[in-house]
Amino acid sequence: MTRTALTGSSPFADQYNRLLSAAYRWFYRLVDPDWALEQDPDTWRKIHRDPKFVQNKQYRLATMAGREYTLRPRAEKPTEADLLAASVCADGLDEIRDFAEARALMGNAVFQGSSNLFIEGRRMLMDLGNLGPRMWWVPTRLRHLEKERFQFVPKEISIGGRRQVVTELEVWDVAGMVYVPMTPTRLRSFVRTTYMDQESSLGYGTGLLSSLYFTWWWKQELLKEGLNGIERWAQGLVAVKVNWGEHAKAPGNTGKDPTAIRDEYLDALSEMRSRHQIVLGSEDDLIFPTASHEGNLVLDLIKYADDVMTGLVLGSVRPFGGGQSSGSGGSYALATVEADTSEILLALDRNKIEESITHQLIRQFWRLNSVNLASLGLAGARMPAFKIASDRRADPEVSARVVESLLRIPGFVLKREEVYEKTGFTEPNDKDDVLVGSAAIPSGPYSGGAPSGAPRAPVGQPPAPPIQERTLAAAY
Repeated sequence: MTRTALTGSSPFADQYNRLLSAAYRWFYRLVDPDWALEQDPDTWRKIHRDPKFVQNKQYRLATMAGREYTLRPRAEKPTEADLLAASVCADGLDEIRDFAEARALMGNAVFQGSSNLFIEGRRMLMDLGNLGPRMWWVPTRLRHLEKERFQFVPKEISIGGRRQVVTELEVWDVAGMVYVPMTPTRLRSFVRTTYMDQESSLGYGTGLLSSLYFTWWWKQELLKEGLNGIERWAQGLVAVKVNWGEHAKAPGNTGKDPTAIRDEYLDALSEMRSRHQIVLGSEDDLIFPTASHEGNLVLDLIKYADDVMTGLVLGSVRPFGGGQSSGSGGSYALATVEADTSEILLALDRNKIEESITHQLIRQFWRLNSVNLASLGLAGARMPAFKIASDRRADPEVSARVVESLLRIPGFVLKREEVYEKTGFTEPNDKDDVLVGSAAIPSGPYSGGAPSGAPRAPVGQPPAPPIQERTLAAAY
């Protein structure tokens, strides 16, 4: 019985460990191991010339950043102090200019591995949380710094007589033209986001750029071939069958060799292409071969490259849920599944941004305003958490069916605000001209009247006549 299957032959583990030690023992700096940057240091800027990549990137960053955000107490059962502290922090963040764009720039970590934003702020006399005017420190801008301005430098230290290697983050000082250490005080002024911070990334993070590079590269090669062959594919090919011997014997062709005859035909064909007309003798034989399908093949491969990049960046080829109605069957169902896949991926991105803002930006606000918070009795409150609202809306038709089914359950109560939000309508006010629907009133606590929260006729007016569901839906 052989045991060779259990011994293995790959020395990769030994190679990885020795290379890892070698990287940290080079005490100048740790070099970013991004494979795409190794192939071309300017990859990040070049790939932005690809419109498809930029379209997908902008969509993912916009979805990650979100349009709306809230600050929520972190306690499961928040106290009054927790709620008030969240309100104060939310008012303070309103002073940040271009906050949504800054959150989108944080999302570049998904592609580059990390992102860095410097927190600019100042003290201002403000009334935060309607608690009276005070001098508050508020952030006013999150200024983006390129990844290339940061580097990790290994340092050797001794702990208990044992040598250890630690890394120190440094940032390039533009004015001093030198790298300076990121001390704990300076680090508090940054919002740093690192994506997939695995050991082999040496602290720089693992972005999608390495995975995108190869597909993007061969797409550019396809575009070159396509542009070079577009004239041949568009105008086709013209061939002429020439009997060299007969031409040499023909009257007036004495002394002409095949090269001269060929050149005459080429001149005539060139004139034909420019003037779209030609005159030939009865003995001339022109052939127009069927156009090749090479151009279609190139376009198909380019579309395949676009689909690969879209799937990698957005998690699906149909991130928008497809372009067909629900009655189209399989295509719509597949698009819905892919949209759900994208939502899972983008939810993870939003969580990453939320954690970075909570633990760095909100903590900086909390730290620099500790005196004010203590004077307001909020010293014992928990620091709130930053949350981004998802831009994805539920299907109104599905939500309406769910609401109808739930209201048939005796004693079941729905929140009006949530019902309007799920169905996509705006809750009317007292001045709006409204349509009032009628539904079967379930037996139980609500018998004899409409359930709590159901639309009612204004005081002093008779109840609105029943409106069938079909009529109401058509009116809307």
